[in-house]
Amino acid sequence: MAANIVAKVRRTSLASTYGVGALLPTADDSVMIRGLQDWHLGDVIQEPRLARSLGVTEFRSPPTWRDNGDVPAIRFPEYVFCTKCRRLGRWYEVIDQVTDKCRTCHEIVSPSRFVCCCTNGHIEDFPYSSWVHQYPRYQGEGHTLSLISQGHTSALSDLVVSCSCGKKRSMDGAFHFNALRGLHGCRGSRPWLSDDDEKCDQTLRTLQRGSSNVWFGVTSSAISIPSVPNIADTFIAAKAHDLNLDRPAADLARTFRAPAG
Repeated sequence: MAANIVAKVRRTSLASTYGVGALLPTADDSVMIRGLQDWHLGDVIQEPRLARSLGVTEFRSPPTWRDNGDVPAIRFPEYVFCTKCRRLGRWYEVIDQVTDKCRTCHEIVSPSRFVCCCTNGHIEDFPYSSWVHQYPRYQGEGHTLSLISQGHTSALSDLVVSCSCGKKRSMDGAFHFNALRGLHGCRGSRPWLSDDDEKCDQTLRTLQRGSSNVWFGVTSSAISIPSVPNIADTFIAAKAHDLNLDRPAADLARTFRAPAG
């Protein structure tokens, strides 16, 4: 099945701004770059000094479209809301799979503005159901949520989560340090990986999806200086080739080198 191309990204950006686990904004959506275990392998980059410094065996360049090397991504956050009817829910509850629009009013949907992160690097959707009902780990089965903008100001107090059961609560206070303590604990979620969640006891913090502190890469760099061939290596390699010697040229070169000192 053909891949669904959601965006085009430069290879340099995949090694910096939009690396593994980063959120990539698209025209009408937001996706997360999946882990390297799902990538097609690019060309090997030889940089032995940097490899030794970082304790790795090799480096690979990001794949290109010529290699059929599309970089996999998943839809994240899962929560979306309709720009017309304001329905709020997970994308598979709100979106029509054929039209990719709201299944209720057939308008474009937008990804949730808010996510939750902890200091251990885990990330998950903002717990809207728990927030509006003020009940820990509330799933809201059979309830329908809406995200209402009262339009007075751009303050969080004018952005209200409303439930079909009649409960309402503004987003005011959601960014306080302990806003989610006792309400929604970290599940150790790592959406970019295919494995199970980790155990975690850290407090989740609410963040804007596009904030720079949601994801930032740790980069290392090195100056690449190509090794200059030794004169003896070059001479012996040429002679070994002429004589069809089986012994490696580098070994022969060491034989002819003068001892140190």
